Amino acid sequence: MLSEQAIGFILRNKAFFPNKKTDYLVSRLIESNGLDAELVCGIKLINPRKIILLSIFLGLFGVDRFLIGDNVMGFIKLFSLGGLGLLSIFDCFYISKRVKEINYLKLLGLCYYYKHIF
Repeated sequence: MLSEQAIGFILRNKAFFPNKKTDYLVSRLIESNGLDAELVCGIKLINPRKIILLSIFLGLFGVDRFLIGDNVMGFIKLFSLGGLGLLSIFDCFYISKRVKEINYLKLLGLCYYYKHIF
């Protein structure tokens, strides 16, 4: 069974996940048999605040998109100077939601892997 340490990790890092999905994530972690707390606590989460700052200051060059793994969009922003500024403005508001969703999917993927493989 999953230890309280892993659930505490999720609850302490609530700001890194979508608002209404942390309870579902905790329930999925509890259902995953064989999942170790060290694996959950060892996942590298992306900080949405840092990405927002990078999006504001370096968004024209696509740095924010490269750091979250959206390489195609990063190249588009790099070679078009942020879509002539339009994509950069859009990302200043949207990138936080995207980062939280990526963090959520990382942990959900870990739960799925351990539930169906082990």
